Amino acid sequence: MEDLSEAIFEDRKSFYAATYLFIIVFIVSSFLMYFSEHQIHPTAFHSIPATMYWAMITPTTVGYGDVTPIIASGKFIAVTSAVLGVVVGARITGIVASSLNAQTERFKIILFEIL
Repeated sequence: MEDLSEAIFEDRKSFYAATYLFIIVFIVSSFLMYFSEHQIHPTAFHSIPATMYWAMITPTTVGYGDVTPIIASGKFIAVTSAVLGVVVGARITGIVASSLNAQTERFKIILFEIL
């Protein structure tokens, strides 16, 4: 965990930027889905906080299926949100992996200098 936290700290600007993008996708998809589906599907999308549950499950590709859009615009928002979630999630994963790799390379250099 220490290596992970150090790696994130080293590349924190990129990590924060990608996390910021994820939050933007989360908030925008929540609002869009609420205004798109609320009239047609009021039990599942009865409020913006309730829609935020859907907006967190969809981009993270968990997709329980308990709340699904019914109309075409809602389905389009869901697909777009899922794709953007995967892209941003991959970006965050790439940042962390790259930082861990750079940290491992630094440790190898230090280790070889000692030996």
